[in-house]
Amino acid sequence: MKKHIKSAIALFSALAMLSCGALSASAGNLTEEQLIDKYGYRCEISFQPGLVSGADWAAIERKDAGANISETIASGVKNGLCYDELADGSVSITGVDFDTFSADATVLTIPEEINGKPVKVIGSHAFQRLYQALPELREIALPDSIEIISDFAFSNVFCNFHTSISMTDTEKSAYRINLPKNVVFIGYMAFAENTFAIANTQQQKNVITLPESLEYISSYAFSGEIGTRVEGLIEVKMPNSLVFMSD
Repeated sequence: MKKHIKSAIALFSALAMLSCGALSASAGNLTEEQLIDKYGYRCEISFQPGLVSGADWAAIERKDAGANISETIASGVKNGLCYDELADGSVSITGVDFDTFSADATVLTIPEEINGKPVKVIGSHAFQRLYQALPELREIALPDSIEIISDFAFSNVFCNFHTSISMTDTEKSAYRINLPKNVVFIGYMAFAENTFAIANTQQQKNVITLPESLEYISSYAFSGEIGTRVEGLIEVKMPNSLVFMSD
């Protein structure tokens, strides 16, 4: 039976403001060591009173590089996208080559293959704050070959925090980014501030369905949005595949 989170308040607690606790917190039958071995990810919390203005504490996360990603053996640029070829035979998209990618583009499409190799990874910070260079961008299309979405991959991709909180529902409805159906790992702050673009691609209004392949959701993956700025959201459907959600 699919796990559901009903109501914006519950969802806000479970996803929107994810903080990072012990890896075994929601790990099913996996031990902390097994999780680290599988995903190469460690989290440790320290609380720093007064570190953030207007708050009496802040969570500071010390972690490894995220999901275990194979060694880079070659790098290149194709159709305006920067990429790494990995030793395991897959490809990681690492960003946009602004010398060759159109600054007026409204859609960015990630290919399923590059040089005959499957694109399985979106690298850390790959498209963070992309709106600064591509102000007309409204849609990102991700192939189902993607398995890993790394830390900060799409953080503030369409706009910053201050813009997103002032946007109307009509303005937000123009932005779209899909969750690949085979994604396994979503990293730290991967979609921070712009999760409303995910909601716009869902088939059911006011419901976000996470892919059945998903096993790991890192802290703050959807921070600032779900439950607070996805207007009318009433339910998130959690996959049975999920073995760890940072809490």
